[in-house]
Formats: sequence, C-alpha cells, structure tokens
Amino acid sequence: MNALLAVADGRQQLRPACETADPELFFAHRLATWEIDQAKAICAVCSLKVTCLRDALDRGEEYGIWGGLSEGERRTFKRRTALTQEAA
Repeated sequence: MNALLAVADGRQQLRPACETADPELFFAHRLATWEIDQAKAICAVCSLKVTCLRDALDRGEEYGIWGGLSEGERRTFKRRTALTQEAA
C-alpha cells in the first residue's frame, strides 16, 4: 500500500496510499481507536506521508489523520517545532 504511481498525460505521478481507503477511517471519532490505528497504518507505508503532514500543518487542518498524525499529535508537533525554532 505504498504510494501508487499513476500516469497522467504520459507522466508518472505518485498517488497517496489513502486514495482508495475509506475516508471515514481518517475522520473517525476520537474514541474509535481501531479506525485511527488503521488510518495511521495506511499513512505509515505511504511515501507521501511527509508532504501530507506538511500540507496539513500549512493549511491548519483541525480534524482527521494527516501524514500519520492525529489532531492532538499535530498540535504537539507544532508546539515542539515552534519551541525548537525559538531556541535556535
């Protein structure tokens, strides 16, 4: 379930591993740990994971699993990144 190659206009293009997954997995209720774990497992093998996470952080996504991180994990990541940048 790695990022898939698609061909568009004769060019190969990476496609996200989540493209064919049920979107509900990525926007599951906070207590639905099975769905959250499934979404994170899909992200874990996707070669677009870093791009996905960076884009979600740039857009300020508040909900869902993006780049393998939940809402709370993204908030923690942003806080730690900000603290590291302040210290530098």
